[in-house]
Amino acid sequence: MTNERHNKRVKKHAHVKHESERHVKSVLKSAELFYTAMRLNGDLMVYQYGHHECPSAHYYGPSEREYYLFHYIVKGHGIYRTDSKEYRLGSGEGFLIKPGETTFYQADENDPWEYYFVAFHGTIAKTVVAEIDFEDGYIFRSDNPETMERCMKSLCKQYPTGALWGEYKVLGKFYVLLSEMIKEKGVSSSVQQRKQNLSVVNEALSYIKENIAKDDLSVQRIAEHVNLDRTSLYRVFKKKFNVSVVRYIKNYRMDRAAALLSETALTCREICFRVGMPEYPNFCKSFKAYYGYAPMDYRKTFGTAYKKKHHK
Repeated sequence: MTNERHNKRVKKHAHVKHESERHVKSVLKSAELFYTAMRLNGDLMVYQYGHHECPSAHYYGPSEREYYLFHYIVKGHGIYRTDSKEYRLGSGEGFLIKPGETTFYQADENDPWEYYFVAFHGTIAKTVVAEIDFEDGYIFRSDNPETMERCMKSLCKQYPTGALWGEYKVLGKFYVLLSEMIKEKGVSSSVQQRKQNLSVVNEALSYIKENIAKDDLSVQRIAEHVNLDRTSLYRVFKKKFNVSVVRYIKNYRMDRAAALLSETALTCREICFRVGMPEYPNFCKSFKAYYGYAPMDYRKTFGTAYKKKHHK
């Protein structure tokens, strides 16, 4: 290594150390901050952990770390900024800081956040992080915020400094936290969840198509058919189509009616029964609101069967 490169590295590490010390002094004034005293092994180690109720507009950075640092927000809001993007985050969400990357984060001025945090490093730290499906590589949005908060609170307690049992206790609770994060957002489980969601969507769509003529077709019936609760089914549809199940059914009824008007010679009253809307005035009103045409006007304008019949 040349002297110039060596000097740059020393200067960089000195800057990081200085920033770290400055951060510690700042945080100690308004936060609970704990350090582990011993290194149990080189695989995965907790460096520090704690809890912080941030003052209004409190910030840290821009700066770098020599370790991974995960924050989990339990109250309030703030921003987290990486080199490429800024995120506004709140309760039930967390953000990851990676070693060697410059980041900045700040509590909201009117609704400052409160979070728990844990810093870790070790030879398998990078591998462990890669097992969790962080959004954009940085953001964790919990599906079970109460469980995550409980795990973070359990980890972030003070144990006797230097006591071996305390060191193992902290490391053990950190593994519990990681297991919960991987359970929620594990890379392999995320792939499996997407496959399950696709299967649910396909099954639900088939059921809707087969039963669209029934005016009692409901979200509850669809949910029971695919063996999900209504809330979970709503989330799957919202993620896939960006509409609720109810809205999807309404849209499908209108699209199906338009196809029948265009492609068949069925009367409008027959069609309203075919799409599960037996009240004809309500069908006409809904169709016009959706397409901007009354059913018969739509048929005259776009209907292939109608045009063939009246233009011979």
